[in-house]
Amino acid sequence: MMRRENRGSHVGESVIELRDVRLDLAAGGGMVKILRGVDLRVAGSETVAVTGPSGSGKTSLLMVMAGLEAASSGRVRILGRDVTRMNEDGLARLRRGRIGVVFQGFHLVPTMTALENVRLPLELAGSPDARRKAGESLERVGLGERLRHYPAQLSGGEQQRVALARAFADAPQVVLADEPTGNLDAATGSEVMHRMFALRREHGAALVLVTHDAGLAGQCDRNLVMRNGRLEPGAGGGS
Repeated sequence: MMRRENRGSHVGESVIELRDVRLDLAAGGGMVKILRGVDLRVAGSETVAVTGPSGSGKTSLLMVMAGLEAASSGRVRILGRDVTRMNEDGLARLRRGRIGVVFQGFHLVPTMTALENVRLPLELAGSPDARRKAGESLERVGLGERLRHYPAQLSGGEQQRVALARAFADAPQVVLADEPTGNLDAATGSEVMHRMFALRREHGAALVLVTHDAGLAGQCDRNLVMRNGRLEPGAGGGS
């Protein structure tokens, strides 16, 4: 199988930069401070794990990095672009083919086959040879025999592998993963993460991973801990 062109950034280049980022959200008639002055720089091809207790702001941080949630204040740069005041259309164009997102809940379209779930975002991005790329990406995660199966016909691990194939199908520069093994048993989760790290190495993408799994976090270059809306250095970090 032919390997596709690697469009990842050079290791020293910054693909994500957050400066004094704050996020306040309305809840119960008042405002809740979710992020409280976060500073973060992620270099191209770097792997970063974010751990911390539930409710500490980890998922909200990931959504800000993806441009799916607007910061209340501070500066957010994604792939060299200041997105602080960018509108939804501009953010969508920036994400296409450059940023892959993997959610804990898979987020597959139930009425579409595995192949169609992977092919759809490629087609929306105007990517050439969308069907071929989708098929090759599914083969990379070991689902070449399951292209025409619907999500309900797949196990949880297989559904998450479809989500991985979708995130990596267009060789993104950045992949953001929110508890990608949270709904899986230990053995299945280990297989999914093995495939995720293999895909990341193949494409040279930066990976930011939100997880409660200390062992998984230890496989990343850098570990950070989110507490009360703030980032702190974490222990460990692998190769």
